[in-house]
Amino acid sequence: MATSNYNPDVLNCIANLSNDEVFTPPDLANKVLDLLPQELFQSPDTTFLDPFTKSGVFLREIVKRLDRGLENQIPDRQERIDHILHKQVFGIAVTELTAYLSRRSL
Repeated sequence: MATSNYNPDVLNCIANLSNDEVFTPPDLANKVLDLLPQELFQSPDTTFLDPFTKSGVFLREIVKRLDRGLENQIPDRQERIDHILHKQVFGIAVTELTAYLSRRSL
C-alpha cells in the first residue's frame, strides 16, 4: 500500500471553518498581494500592517515575498528574517487566541 505525503496548509483548513471569525485562505491573500506593486517586496524600508490579523496568513505570505525580494540586499537569511520580522511586518490581533495563532503562523 502506497503512503500519501498529503500535507495541507493548516491555514487553508482553518479558513474553511464555520464560526464568527472569517479567516482568509492563503490563495486569496496571495491574489490580493499580487495587486500591489511587486517592488514593495524588494525594499528593506517597506512596512506592512495587518490591523485585524487572525490566522496571520497575510503576514506569512508577505514575509515569504520579502524573504525572496530582499535576498540580494540582505544575503544572510537569518539576518534577513530578523530584519523583516522586527522592522517590516506588524499585526494587531483582536483576541488573544488570534494573536497566538498569528505568531505561530509566522
